Amino acid sequence: MYENLTEFYDWVLSLRPKDVRDKGISEKELKKKKAEISKGKRLNFKTKVNRTLLKLYKSRLTNS
Repeated sequence: MYENLTEFYDWVLSLRPKDVRDKGISEKELKKKKAEISKGKRLNFKTKVNRTLLKLYKSRLTNS
């Protein structure tokens, strides 16, 4: 799960609000997550937003 953490963070930083809006993640939440990553903080995967981002990332990997 955590082997590609830097790739996951890079992917989150490349997201746009329209990419995740239909998944229930607001523009404000996405901005906050990007700020956390940019500051070097680790994301807590127990939160709903982070779990949703991880699930979306995994689904994009399997579809590619």
